[in-house]
Amino acid sequence: MRVERAAHPFRPLLLDAGDAHRSRAIEYDAEGTVCLRHPSLEGAVQISSLQQFPCILPTFLALDKALSTASNSPRVEGGQTLRETFDAEYSSYLAAIERRSAEAAPGVPWEPDYGTYVFDRRTHDLYLVAPERWHRLALVTSNAKLLTDPEGKLSAEQIRRRLESAVVGFIGASLGSNVIEGVVREMRPRVAKLADPDYLEATNLNRLQHGSIRYLSRPRGQRRDPRDSFETQFVSKAVFVAYENQLVDPYTDWFVYEEGVLRDNIDQFLLGGGGEPRLDYVVEEADDIRIKLEVRRKAREYGIPVFMATDAGHRSLVQFQDFAANRSAPLGYRVPDEVLSQRLERLMSTGHRSDLFSFVESLIGPGFAVDEYADWIEQKGEQPTNSIPQSGSVAQLSGALGGKLLAMHRLGHRLSERFIFDARRLELIPG
Repeated sequence: MRVERAAHPFRPLLLDAGDAHRSRAIEYDAEGTVCLRHPSLEGAVQISSLQQFPCILPTFLALDKALSTASNSPRVEGGQTLRETFDAEYSSYLAAIERRSAEAAPGVPWEPDYGTYVFDRRTHDLYLVAPERWHRLALVTSNAKLLTDPEGKLSAEQIRRRLESAVVGFIGASLGSNVIEGVVREMRPRVAKLADPDYLEATNLNRLQHGSIRYLSRPRGQRRDPRDSFETQFVSKAVFVAYENQLVDPYTDWFVYEEGVLRDNIDQFLLGGGGEPRLDYVVEEADDIRIKLEVRRKAREYGIPVFMATDAGHRSLVQFQDFAANRSAPLGYRVPDEVLSQRLERLMSTGHRSDLFSFVESLIGPGFAVDEYADWIEQKGEQPTNSIPQSGSVAQLSGALGGKLLAMHRLGHRLSERFIFDARRLELIPG
């Protein structure tokens, strides 16, 4: 059975404002309460004015302030500058508001036929956002032209198109959520994939972007017995991370793999098919070490670069394996594939701590066992946690590096295979 991965449970519902008004999918009463009807909803939904958020004018006000008015404003289609194109759109929208205000009467929508309604299925909030071009422009305007190709020949419009067309697949949503945040802020892709079989736990909140008490449990009403305090309905990490990102950019498609990446779906995740796109990059932050290796094997076979950031105590260890450029590169760090496989199999058979870190070193290289992290590896002193200790700030640093490096590579810059940033010493250590 085909899984509609882009239609995850929390995905916001989008309705073109003009179409919604004409079809009466959106109707306003005299007090401003909206009645929303849609085939995917169980009956009509009443939305009070306290749950309606008109976002178009705030978006245009922000763009009006941010966009350059100088003669070097980027040229877009038709030979106009970006500023000229925006000014025309803004004026047209203001005129539409004035016309709609003059038409005020029972049954007439309170908003012009412009933009997109975004209905949050989870909270029943209703947003009205600017058309895709202008909403997404607002999300990247402050980036200006900080990212360029090595030769500096691409226009701002060409750079934006190249970045937003990249399809990135993220495996793992804990530390991985920080890389997601870095990538979407720098690149703002139109399509992304996310795989994680786990659910949110309170101990994830030191490093998981957008994580909060809102997602520690589903509502009481979704329990089999609402009075049973022992029953908890957990929330999928992959679903809520995709959902939160779609509340920033509802125009982005997120293909969600709640079961994680497995041997029987890894080809679909990497190569797409059935409406899913092929990946341009894999961000691998999986917990399952067998999957770590299998992802690299498949990515190398298909020529897809793999990025991984490892937060080792105060250090962020960044690894970029460009299998698109070199399909004979080793899966690990400067060790033959057979050595990496042998160490993995030994770890699987013994489970010994020493075998774990022998495998880790063959995968990501040396340089991670220092300071307090080395004490944890050697079990020296107090050990508050059974799991790997992780610094929330280093997780954020890893995410920032991921976003910057993937954007640079997409624009043609060459990257080192590996480097370490030591946050305690403020030191960059080459691979």
